[in-house]
Amino acid sequence: MELLSDFAVLIGWVGTILKQLINTFLAPLNFVFTFLRSFLASAFSSPAASGITYSWNSQILAVFDYIPYFSVIKLALFAGLSILIVFYIFRQLTKV
Repeated sequence: MELLSDFAVLIGWVGTILKQLINTFLAPLNFVFTFLRSFLASAFSSPAASGITYSWNSQILAVFDYIPYFSVIKLALFAGLSILIVFYIFRQLTKV
């Protein structure tokens, strides 16, 4: 009877070790599938409504209306900044 009990304990121990080994080898796959599932669920769901709303006073907006060619100035600034960023990225890539 004691031999049967020891055998049951051995089978339980081997089962626990095998379960831990399988979980260890499958952990990266589990992580990838969990990440992909949550990413796809959030990518195709409707975005959450933001509680923050920006409302600018009409007097503040009038300041920008008085600046001549403000939209052209804004476009030139953003275009110049984006060109600088692209040059910086290419410079960093050529260092490698």
